[in-house]
Amino acid sequence: MRPFPTRAAYAFFVASTIALAACNDGANLTQVTPRDANARVLADTLLGATCILPKSIGDDVHAATTCGTGGTGGGGTGGGGGSPPPPPPGPLVNWIDFVPLQLDLLSTQTSLEVMVSTFQSPVTDAWVNVDIVSSAGTLNVYRVPVSCPNEPQGTLYGNCVFWLWPSAPASTPPSFPAGAATLHVTLVHSSGSLISGNDQQHGITLVDSRAKVSNLLPVRMGPVIDATAADNYTMTVNNPLTTPRSIAYFRYYVKQNSVIHYSNAALFGCGSLLVSGGTGQLPSGSSCTSTAAFNVSNTNQPGTLVSGAGTFGVQIINVATGQIESESTYPLILNAHPTINPLTLSGAAFVGVSPLTQAVILAADTSVIQYTGSVSFDAVKVRDTIIQNGVSHSAGSHDLNCGGGQGILPGNLPGGICKFTSTFAASDPALVPGQATLKKVIFDPANGILTTQTVPLTLGALPTLGDPILNSTALVIDGPPVGYTAPASNSGPTLPNAMTLKAILTQSGGVLRIVDSRPVNCGPSGTGGMLSGDCSIAGLLTVSSVGGTGTLIAGQPASIEFQIIDNASGAVLARTFTSVSLQ
Repeated sequence: MRPFPTRAAYAFFVASTIALAACNDGANLTQVTPRDANARVLADTLLGATCILPKSIGDDVHAATTCGTGGTGGGGTGGGGGSPPPPPPGPLVNWIDFVPLQLDLLSTQTSLEVMVSTFQSPVTDAWVNVDIVSSAGTLNVYRVPVSCPNEPQGTLYGNCVFWLWPSAPASTPPSFPAGAATLHVTLVHSSGSLISGNDQQHGITLVDSRAKVSNLLPVRMGPVIDATAADNYTMTVNNPLTTPRSIAYFRYYVKQNSVIHYSNAALFGCGSLLVSGGTGQLPSGSSCTSTAAFNVSNTNQPGTLVSGAGTFGVQIINVATGQIESESTYPLILNAHPTINPLTLSGAAFVGVSPLTQAVILAADTSVIQYTGSVSFDAVKVRDTIIQNGVSHSAGSHDLNCGGGQGILPGNLPGGICKFTSTFAASDPALVPGQATLKKVIFDPANGILTTQTVPLTLGALPTLGDPILNSTALVIDGPPVGYTAPASNSGPTLPNAMTLKAILTQSGGVLRIVDSRPVNCGPSGTGGMLSGDCSIAGLLTVSSVGGTGTLIAGQPASIEFQIIDNASGAVLARTFTSVSLQ
C-alpha cells in the first residue's frame, strides 16, 4: 500500500490548484509559447494574471505560476477582486513504491521506485538519499542525482519518477546488527545537506548473510616482534547461506594503541574446499575451523609495535565488493625481540689446522644481547656463519648461556643485558685467506631468528717459522742468556691477533723447560700482530735448573721447539725445532 498522496491523487491536486488559479469568471485566456513540449501555457490577461494549466493529469509541468489580482480598487487597470492562489509546491519526496521487505547486510542490491518534485524554481545539485536507521545507528545505502525529464542530471523540476538501487555499502561495520529498521528517503545536496525536511519512511527488516568468524584463538599469547617464525592461530568461519560462498579471503592485523599493522589478504581454505581457480569456498549453512599463521613485524609497516598489550584481529573479506563481512579480535601481550650489539672480535680467524694438534683453530668474539622483555626464551642457540664472496660457510653453533641455564635467555635480565663469548672456526676448506664477514644469529625453535649481527672478518693464513739462528748452540744451565733470531713469514693479509713466540727446551724422560716467551711484534709500529710478508723475531734463551718438569742433565742431547701461539685461542700456529747441548 502506497503512502498518501498516491500518484493520481497528487497529480489531480497539482492540476486542480493551477486550474483554479487560471479559471476566474470572465477570464480571457490566450495561448502562449510553451516552455517545452510537455506543457501547455495559457495566459489569463484579466487582472494581469499569468496562469499555468497542465496539458493532462500526471504530465510534467514546467513553468512558474504567478496567478494573482491586478489591483485592489475599481480604478485599477486590472480590475477584479480575486485573491492570490496558494504558492506552487516546493521540493518534495512525494512517494516511494515497491519498497523491499528486507535488506541484506551482505551488500546485496535491491530496488524501489520514488517520485520527487518541485513546481517552484529548478533546484540544482539535487540528490535522492536513502538511509537505513536502526537502534545501532544510521547506514547510508544509496545516493544518486535526481533524474527528471528534459532536465540535466541532478536538476529537480516538475514531477520526476525513477528507480533506486540501494544495498548495504562495503563499509558497513561488521558489528552492524540485523533486525527491525526504517528506510528513510530524503532530498539532499551532494554535500549531504537537506533540500527539504520532507521525507518518506518505510519499515524494513535487516537480514545478515555475511560470513562470520568466531572462536579466534592464538596458539600462544606472547608473540615476539620481528621474529622470523610465525605464530599460529585457529578460527571458525560460518556461512549462513544455503549455497557455498566464494568469498574466502581474510586478513589479520595487530593493533596497539594508534598503530595497526595489516597483513596482505590471503586465500581462505577450509580443508579440501580450497579450489584451484584462485577462490576458496565456504560450505553452505555450516562452519569450518581453519588454522593459519601470522607474524608480528615492524618491517615495512607504519608505526612501531613495542612490548606491551595489543590486539590480534582477523577480518573476512568479500572478494566481489571488498566488504569486511566479519571481524574477531583477541588480546595479546607483545614481546620485543632481543637485539645484539656490534661484535668485538679477538682477531683474525685462521684458515687451516694447527700444525701441533691438526685441529681447526677457534677464533673468539664477544657479544652483548639487549633484552628488556619479561618472557624467557628456551633452547636458544648461537649460530655463526662466515660469508666470503657471497657464499655462506658454517662456522659452528652452541647453546646460549646468559645465566638462566644452558640455552635460556631469561626474561627480566638485570640491566636488560647479557654478555657472552663465542668461538667459531673457519673450518670449511673452501675458505681462503682474505676478507670475509662473520654473521652471528641468535635463534630458537619457537620463534626462529630472534636477532642477527654481522662484522667484517679477516681470514688469516697460518704464519710460518724458519730455522732460528742461535748465537750459540751450547747453553749453560743457570748460565747467561743466549741470543737468537727466529725468521717468521705471513703469506696472507695482516694479522691483528695478539701472538706469542715461545721456546720450549726438552730432554728425554719428559724433562721440559720454557726457555723464552715474548710477544710477536711484527705489526705496524710494534703494535703486535703480523704484517703480510717476512719478519724477524729476536729473543734470549735462558736455561734454569728450577721450574718446568724433570731434571736437566748436562751433556745429554736436548732440543728446543719454537712455537708461534695465538693468544686468544691458545692454538699453535707455527712450530720449528733446533738441537742444542747443555753444559
